[in-house]
Amino acid sequence: CLGAISVYIVFKHRLPPLALRMAVICFVVRAVFHPFLDSGMNLCKYGLKDGFNIYFTPWNIFVAFTELASAFWIGNIMLKDWSHDPSSCNYKVTDVSHNLCQFVKHPVQFSLAVGLRWITLTFELMCTPGFGRTVLPAFYAVIGKDAVWFIFFLAVIILGSYHSYWTIPIPDNMPGAGRSHIGHSFLKLFKMDILGDANMMDLEGVDEEVQLNRDGASFVGFIDDGPESRLYHDAICILMFVLVSLVAILIMNV
Repeated sequence: CLGAISVYIVFKHRLPPLALRMAVICFVVRAVFHPFLDSGMNLCKYGLKDGFNIYFTPWNIFVAFTELASAFWIGNIMLKDWSHDPSSCNYKVTDVSHNLCQFVKHPVQFSLAVGLRWITLTFELMCTPGFGRTVLPAFYAVIGKDAVWFIFFLAVIILGSYHSYWTIPIPDNMPGAGRSHIGHSFLKLFKMDILGDANMMDLEGVDEEVQLNRDGASFVGFIDDGPESRLYHDAICILMFVLVSLVAILIMNV
Protein backbone atom coordinates (compact mmCIF):
# COMPACT_ATOMS: atom_id res chain seq x y z
CA CYS A 1 0.00 0.00 0.00
CA LEU A 2 2.77 2.44 0.87
CA GLY A 3 4.45 1.68 -2.46
CA ALA A 4 1.23 2.53 -4.31
CA ILE A 5 0.92 5.76 -2.31
CA SER A 6 4.47 6.72 -3.24
CA VAL A 7 3.66 6.18 -6.93
CA TYR A 8 0.63 8.46 -6.71
CA ILE A 9 2.49 11.19 -4.83
CA VAL A 10 5.77 11.17 -6.73
CA PHE A 11 4.65 10.37 -10.29
CA LYS A 12 1.00 11.43 -10.47
CA HIS A 13 1.24 14.42 -8.10
CA ARG A 14 -2.04 13.65 -6.41
CA LEU A 15 -3.43 11.92 -3.36
CA PRO A 16 -4.10 8.18 -3.71
CA PRO A 17 -7.70 6.95 -4.15
CA LEU A 18 -9.96 6.83 -1.13
CA ALA A 19 -10.02 3.01 -1.10
CA LEU A 20 -6.22 2.87 -0.87
CA ARG A 21 -6.15 5.43 1.92
CA MET A 22 -8.79 3.48 3.85
CA ALA A 23 -6.73 0.31 3.48
CA VAL A 24 -3.69 2.11 4.88
CA ILE A 25 -5.75 3.40 7.82
CA CYS A 26 -6.81 -0.19 8.56
CA PHE A 27 -3.17 -1.28 8.63
CA VAL A 28 -2.37 1.69 10.86
CA VAL A 29 -5.04 0.62 13.35
CA ARG A 30 -3.69 -2.93 13.25
CA ALA A 31 -0.12 -1.68 13.87
CA VAL A 32 -1.28 0.40 16.86
CA PHE A 33 -3.21 -2.37 18.61
CA HIS A 34 -0.94 -5.31 17.73
CA PRO A 35 1.84 -4.63 20.30
CA PHE A 36 -0.68 -4.04 23.10
CA LEU A 37 -2.71 -7.11 22.15
CA ASP A 38 0.38 -9.29 21.89
CA SER A 39 1.78 -8.15 25.24
CA GLY A 40 -1.61 -8.52 26.92
CA MET A 41 -2.01 -12.09 25.68
CA ASN A 42 1.44 -12.99 27.05
CA LEU A 43 0.60 -11.49 30.43
CA CYS A 44 -2.71 -13.35 30.58
CA LYS A 45 -1.20 -16.67 29.50
CA TYR A 46 2.02 -16.73 31.54
CA GLY A 47 1.20 -14.38 34.40
CA LEU A 48 2.51 -10.93 35.20
CA LYS A 49 6.15 -11.77 35.92
CA ASP A 50 6.78 -14.52 33.35
CA GLY A 51 4.68 -12.78 30.68
CA PHE A 52 6.63 -9.56 31.19
CA ASN A 53 9.98 -11.35 30.90
CA ILE A 54 8.84 -13.29 27.80
CA TYR A 55 7.47 -10.34 25.83
CA PHE A 56 9.55 -7.34 26.87
CA THR A 57 12.81 -8.35 25.22
CA PRO A 58 14.98 -5.91 23.24
CA TRP A 59 13.82 -7.60 20.03
CA ASN A 60 10.08 -7.23 20.77
CA ILE A 61 10.51 -3.70 22.11
CA PHE A 62 12.29 -2.61 18.94
CA VAL A 63 9.67 -4.23 16.69
CA ALA A 64 6.87 -2.59 18.72
CA PHE A 65 8.63 0.76 18.42
CA THR A 66 8.90 0.47 14.63
CA GLU A 67 5.22 -0.43 14.37
CA LEU A 68 3.98 2.36 16.64
CA ALA A 69 6.27 5.03 15.20
CA SER A 70 5.42 4.23 11.58
CA ALA A 71 1.70 4.02 12.44
CA PHE A 72 1.83 7.42 14.14
CA TRP A 73 3.56 9.17 11.25
CA ILE A 74 1.51 7.54 8.50
CA GLY A 75 -1.77 7.94 10.37
CA ASN A 76 -1.05 11.58 11.16
CA ILE A 77 -0.35 12.37 7.51
CA MET A 78 -3.34 10.39 6.25
CA LEU A 79 -5.84 11.99 8.61
CA LYS A 80 -4.64 15.52 7.89
CA ASP A 81 -4.91 14.89 4.15
CA TRP A 82 -8.29 13.15 4.36
CA SER A 83 -10.41 16.14 3.30
CA HIS A 84 -7.94 17.81 0.95
CA ASP A 85 -8.24 18.05 -2.81
CA PRO A 86 -6.60 14.95 -4.39
CA SER A 87 -4.72 17.18 -6.82
CA SER A 88 -3.13 19.22 -4.02
CA CYS A 89 -0.07 16.93 -3.72
CA ASN A 90 2.24 18.57 -6.21
CA TYR A 91 5.98 18.35 -5.61
CA LYS A 92 6.53 20.99 -8.27
CA VAL A 93 5.10 23.71 -6.01
CA THR A 94 8.19 25.49 -4.71
CA ASP A 95 6.42 27.28 -1.84
CA VAL A 96 5.81 24.42 0.60
CA SER A 97 4.02 26.67 3.10
CA HIS A 98 1.11 27.10 0.66
CA ASN A 99 0.93 23.39 -0.20
CA LEU A 100 -1.86 21.62 1.69
CA CYS A 101 -0.55 18.12 1.03
CA GLN A 102 1.07 16.64 4.14
CA PHE A 103 3.19 14.30 2.03
CA VAL A 104 4.85 17.35 0.50
CA LYS A 105 5.09 19.35 3.73
CA HIS A 106 6.48 16.44 5.76
CA PRO A 107 8.43 14.20 3.35
CA VAL A 108 10.94 13.12 6.01
CA GLN A 109 8.17 11.75 8.24
CA PHE A 110 6.74 9.72 5.37
CA SER A 111 10.21 8.49 4.40
CA LEU A 112 10.95 7.38 7.98
CA ALA A 113 7.57 5.66 8.23
CA VAL A 114 8.22 3.72 5.02
CA GLY A 115 11.69 2.73 6.20
CA LEU A 116 10.38 1.55 9.57
CA ARG A 117 7.72 -0.57 7.88
CA TRP A 118 10.42 -2.32 5.85
CA ILE A 119 12.42 -2.90 9.04
CA THR A 120 9.32 -4.39 10.68
CA LEU A 121 8.81 -6.67 7.66
CA THR A 122 12.44 -7.79 7.83
CA PHE A 123 12.17 -8.65 11.51
CA GLU A 124 8.92 -10.53 10.97
CA LEU A 125 10.46 -12.53 8.12
CA MET A 126 13.13 -13.72 10.53
CA CYS A 127 10.39 -15.63 12.35
CA THR A 128 9.84 -17.83 9.30
CA PRO A 129 11.77 -21.13 9.12
CA GLY A 130 13.72 -20.66 5.88
CA PHE A 131 14.52 -16.98 6.19
CA GLY A 132 15.15 -17.06 9.94
CA ARG A 133 17.47 -20.07 10.01
CA THR A 134 19.64 -18.55 7.30
CA VAL A 135 19.72 -14.90 8.36
CA LEU A 136 19.50 -15.03 12.17
CA PRO A 137 23.04 -16.38 12.75
CA ALA A 138 24.54 -13.59 10.66
CA PHE A 139 22.23 -11.03 12.29
CA TYR A 140 23.26 -12.08 15.80
CA ALA A 141 26.90 -11.92 14.74
CA VAL A 142 26.39 -8.30 13.66
CA ILE A 143 24.64 -7.24 16.89
CA GLY A 144 26.82 -9.39 19.17
CA LYS A 145 28.92 -7.99 22.00
CA ASP A 146 32.19 -8.00 20.07
CA ALA A 147 30.59 -6.32 17.06
CA VAL A 148 28.98 -3.64 19.24
CA TRP A 149 32.30 -2.80 20.87
CA PHE A 150 33.99 -2.63 17.47
CA ILE A 151 31.26 -0.26 16.19
CA PHE A 152 31.76 1.90 19.27
CA PHE A 153 35.51 1.93 18.66
CA LEU A 154 34.95 2.86 15.01
CA ALA A 155 32.58 5.67 16.04
CA VAL A 156 35.28 7.09 18.33
CA ILE A 157 37.79 6.98 15.47
CA ILE A 158 35.38 8.76 13.11
CA LEU A 159 34.50 11.39 15.72
CA GLY A 160 38.16 12.04 16.49
CA SER A 161 39.17 12.30 12.85
CA TYR A 162 36.25 14.61 12.11
CA HIS A 163 37.14 16.84 15.05
CA SER A 164 40.72 17.02 13.82
CA TYR A 165 39.57 17.93 10.30
CA TRP A 166 36.88 20.37 11.47
CA THR A 167 39.40 22.47 13.41
CA ILE A 168 41.20 23.39 10.17
CA PRO A 169 39.82 26.79 9.04
CA ILE A 170 38.69 25.73 5.57
CA PRO A 171 36.32 28.38 4.12
CA ASP A 172 34.18 25.72 2.42
CA ASN A 173 33.43 24.17 5.82
CA MET A 174 32.53 27.41 7.57
CA PRO A 175 28.90 28.24 8.53
CA GLY A 176 26.87 29.71 5.69
CA ALA A 177 23.29 30.63 4.97
CA GLY A 178 21.11 27.89 3.52
CA ARG A 179 23.33 24.89 4.23
CA SER A 180 24.54 22.71 7.07
CA HIS A 181 28.27 23.21 7.38
CA ILE A 182 28.61 20.37 9.91
CA GLY A 183 26.82 17.87 7.68
CA HIS A 184 28.77 19.08 4.65
CA SER A 185 32.16 18.61 6.29
CA PHE A 186 31.19 15.40 8.11
CA LEU A 187 30.19 13.66 4.88
CA LYS A 188 33.67 14.29 3.50
CA LEU A 189 35.28 12.56 6.49
CA PHE A 190 32.71 9.77 6.57
CA LYS A 191 33.35 8.89 2.92
CA MET A 192 37.10 8.96 3.48
CA ASP A 193 37.06 6.90 6.70
CA ILE A 194 34.44 4.30 5.80
CA LEU A 195 34.52 4.14 2.00
CA GLY A 196 38.08 5.25 1.31
CA ASP A 197 36.67 7.87 -1.05
CA ALA A 198 39.14 10.73 -0.69
CA ASN A 199 39.29 13.79 -2.91
CA MET A 200 42.18 16.07 -2.04
CA MET A 201 40.69 19.18 -3.60
CA ASP A 202 37.30 18.54 -2.04
CA LEU A 203 38.81 18.06 1.43
CA GLU A 204 40.75 21.27 1.03
CA GLY A 205 37.66 23.12 -0.19
CA VAL A 206 39.25 24.09 -3.51
CA ASP A 207 36.89 24.61 -6.44
CA GLU A 208 37.79 23.79 -10.01
CA GLU A 209 38.67 26.70 -12.26
CA VAL A 210 37.24 26.86 -15.75
CA GLN A 211 39.10 28.79 -18.45
CA LEU A 212 37.16 29.49 -21.65
CA ASN A 213 38.35 31.27 -24.77
CA ARG A 214 36.13 32.06 -27.70
CA ASP A 215 37.36 30.75 -31.03
CA GLY A 216 34.99 32.05 -33.66
CA ALA A 217 31.62 30.37 -33.17
CA SER A 218 32.91 27.90 -30.55
CA PHE A 219 34.59 27.98 -27.18
CA VAL A 220 37.90 26.37 -26.29
CA GLY A 221 38.95 25.90 -22.70
CA PHE A 222 40.10 23.64 -19.93
CA ILE A 223 39.27 22.77 -16.34
CA ASP A 224 42.00 22.85 -13.74
CA ASP A 225 42.23 22.58 -9.97
CA GLY A 226 42.21 25.81 -8.03
CA PRO A 227 45.19 27.08 -6.03
CA GLU A 228 46.06 25.04 -2.97
CA SER A 229 46.29 26.61 0.46
CA ARG A 230 49.75 27.40 1.78
CA LEU A 231 48.34 27.35 5.31
CA TYR A 232 46.97 23.80 5.61
CA HIS A 233 47.59 21.90 2.34
CA ASP A 234 50.29 19.70 3.87
CA ALA A 235 48.12 19.00 6.93
CA ILE A 236 45.28 17.78 4.68
CA CYS A 237 47.71 15.52 2.81
CA ILE A 238 48.96 13.94 6.04
CA LEU A 239 45.44 13.58 7.42
CA MET A 240 44.21 11.90 4.24
CA PHE A 241 47.19 9.53 4.12
CA VAL A 242 46.80 8.47 7.78
CA LEU A 243 43.02 8.04 7.74
CA VAL A 244 42.83 6.19 4.43
CA SER A 245 45.67 3.86 5.39
CA LEU A 246 44.66 3.12 8.99
CA VAL A 247 40.88 3.43 8.98
CA ALA A 248 39.60 2.76 5.45
CA ILE A 249 42.11 0.02 4.61
CA LEU A 250 43.22 -1.58 7.89
CA ILE A 251 40.40 -1.12 10.42
CA MET A 252 37.56 -1.53 7.93
CA ASN A 253 39.05 -4.83 6.74
CA VAL A 254 39.65 -6.43 10.12
